[in-house]
Amino acid sequence: MILIYDLIGAHVAGEHRSAFDCMRALGVRWSEYEAQPIADQIVFRGCADVPAELPEFVRSPRSKAGG
Repeated sequence: MILIYDLIGAHVAGEHRSAFDCMRALGVRWSEYEAQPIADQIVFRGCADVPAELPEFVRSPRSKAGG
């Protein structure tokens, strides 16, 4: 599974931990990641143990942006 972590969205939501610390706190494990600074996001690939409910700044690429 792929998850996209929106760095700006996280900051606006009041999340000030690193993306990696936040994903670990959610219980998510991943096999690799790719920082995409031009898009202010980090793409996590090979995700496992993904909770059913994710913060609005973490999404699957299949989900619509903004909801």
